[in-house]
Amino acid sequence: MNSHSLFAATDVLRDCLAAVIREGHVQPGIVRSSLSTLGDLDLPQTANFQEACVLWLRQILDSGYSEDMRYLMASSVVVFFGKQLGSPFAERFYHIHSDALRPLLDFLLLSERLYPTELPPYPGVIALRILSIETGRGDFDPTILPILAATLQPTHPLQSRRLALKLFQRPDFGWLSPQAEIFSSIERARLLEAIGDPFQFPPDLPPQDGQPNVATSYDPILSVALLIEFAGSDLWRDHLRPLNFASCEEFASTEEGRGLIFQGVLEWGSNAQTEPFSSATKLVSALRRLEELNCWNTAEVVLLWAWTDGFVDATDSDTWEFIGHETLKFYRIRGMERLGGLSRHIKGHLVEHPLFAGLFRTGRPSTSCRVAGVRRPVRIHMGGEGFGGISRLDVYKISQTSQLRRLYQLFWLDPTTWEEAIAAGKSDEVLFDSGSGGEGPSILPVQFWGSTCDYP
Repeated sequence: MNSHSLFAATDVLRDCLAAVIREGHVQPGIVRSSLSTLGDLDLPQTANFQEACVLWLRQILDSGYSEDMRYLMASSVVVFFGKQLGSPFAERFYHIHSDALRPLLDFLLLSERLYPTELPPYPGVIALRILSIETGRGDFDPTILPILAATLQPTHPLQSRRLALKLFQRPDFGWLSPQAEIFSSIERARLLEAIGDPFQFPPDLPPQDGQPNVATSYDPILSVALLIEFAGSDLWRDHLRPLNFASCEEFASTEEGRGLIFQGVLEWGSNAQTEPFSSATKLVSALRRLEELNCWNTAEVVLLWAWTDGFVDATDSDTWEFIGHETLKFYRIRGMERLGGLSRHIKGHLVEHPLFAGLFRTGRPSTSCRVAGVRRPVRIHMGGEGFGGISRLDVYKISQTSQLRRLYQLFWLDPTTWEEAIAAGKSDEVLFDSGSGGEGPSILPVQFWGSTCDYP
């Protein structure tokens, strides 16, 4: 059979099956045998098989069949859908159609009522695995919350917490979007209670009968990155609990661990195509909430982000005074010895200077900065690979130099005395009492090595 005939035959089978389901004249065995036939025809080679599965699921779940029959027929479709994940054409599953989201969620709601009768290959687990694949759109459906609140429980019969956590961290879900306001305070609290410690999850179930062995690539650090964002959100902040960061606190107890979580926040923002913190106010809110929860190691990751992400303009003195105040307060409590980690982090991360970040991201032709001895802002024009002969790497180096200078000034130190103070374990009282009110000045004239401009 040539490919044209194959496509035509599968389309006929798809439409005929949908018609008999809609007319109410089909039995679960017919659905099962029809899908077996479609599998023999190598349906994954057609462009329409995802649409077909969505069509059948929608027809079954909206039909007037009894609940048991709907579940049995829909299970056959879900199992068939899941088998394609292990096919040679599995690369098609980098994204699933957004139209599949609601039928699969509705199937899981039905499964929640009937799962005690489930036998391998556990269609509920297969549906969760499919749902954990991105749709590539900012889809959001409130049905997701009760599904996750149930399947995240370690006592759930399907033992699918790992998959549910993978679904929770899907970057195209809008947990922080206005749509999430539909959830009540009780529902949001219930979800975070169910999430618990995202580092705690069982291994994948063994390969199921008739299904490919597909491992779940779940990274708990990405879940933590999302929870850190929750700490800066008015919707979610008050519902967080220390358990949500229990393992993260241990992981972030070392400088290396904090760096890895920082990278996780970067990765999360990149996958979700959003800034993890859209304003300094949200960032500081997250910092303070984590401090309230006594999650100090995780909170320090937020400070690392504040100093190296580049989301605050270099000339925004009010915002930097705000961040500086929180930095001083944090290290007054945590101790001088940890400040070395912050300066090493700034030195070790090539980030875009806050002054120039917008040009690289938006392609704007110029921006303004302040140069020593010049009262008014100076325009810097971008040409070619950089700014008037300044390469991107040079801009990164300016970023590091600028932020280090800002940090030293904040604590009334210069590069030499900074290293000496850390090496000697200088008394916190001496360090923090050297400025006005123990918080240091906003500007201190420090002679900087090889610097010809006064960034910031």
